[in-house]
Amino acid sequence: MKKLWFLLGMGMILVLVMCGVSDDTGAIAVYSEPTGADVYLDDSLTGAKTDCVFEDVPSGHHTVFVSLEGYYGWEEGVVVEPGEVDTVDAVLSPISPPLELCEE
Repeated sequence: MKKLWFLLGMGMILVLVMCGVSDDTGAIAVYSEPTGADVYLDDSLTGAKTDCVFEDVPSGHHTVFVSLEGYYGWEEGVVVEPGEVDTVDAVLSPISPPLELCEE
């Protein structure tokens, strides 16, 4: 009887592992307006451009930085929970051109 319980227990552990229940990663979806911005994750350029999704991100605190030429950079801290998708929506503000003085 002990062998049966042991085998059932091992089978349950195998099922949980195969289903990803013990996985401690999540995902981050990054969107921006306008799109096509470079995305940095934890200070590293990812090579991806918005809109994009990063899968298998370790759970915990991460920093997302979005950058596009002609716009101010945008940064947000996110906390990734296991099995969850955290969404980041960056609205980028254009850098105003320098004002020119008008001569009268």
